[in-house]
This record gives sequence, structure tokens and C-alpha cells, in this order.
Amino acid sequence: MSEQIYLKVKDLLRCPKCFAELDQNDAGDLLVCKNNPSHRFPIVEGIPIFVRREEISPKDAKWVFEYNEKAEEYDKALEKYDEWLNVDLMDEFQPMFHSI
Repeated sequence: MSEQIYLKVKDLLRCPKCFAELDQNDAGDLLVCKNNPSHRFPIVEGIPIFVRREEISPKDAKWVFEYNEKAEEYDKALEKYDEWLNVDLMDEFQPMFHSI
């Protein structure tokens, strides 16, 4: 997670196990619970991972799979929409993302 993004959202993040505050470790690859240091969550490509695959129920796994499948279709549709409108919607929403 880039340091800038982490500083903007750190007050919003909580340990999903005990709701305590989280800190990023020195290496920047983990979020560690301030209340219980054994509660650790990896950061993969800048995204904190709070639930491991093996912790997802079979019922929820279906929804996760469908969401992941639709995300690629959504991205492709967004590109076509950008072409049709002759805009870049991600650029249009950048001010909103910067306020996070």
C-alpha cells in the first residue's frame, strides 16, 4: 500500500477480528493489530487482505467468483463507454478519489 494512500485511510481501517486500530509494519507488507499483534493481514499489490480464501464459505465463494468474473466485463464495458462519450471516466472521478 503506498504510504500516501495508507495515511489517508488508516483511521478508517480496523482489525476485523477485534476492531482495534491497525498499523503498517516497517516492511510495509502487513497490517498489524495494535491490540493483538498476532492479528496480521498481508498487503498484496497495495490491497490489505482481511479474509483468506480458505476462510470463505462455499456459499460466499460463489459470490466472490461471480464478482471477480463480472469485474473484467465491467472494465471492458467502461472502456467502450469512455470511447462512446469521448471521455476517460477514471480521470473524471480522480478528484473524488483524492478526497479519500
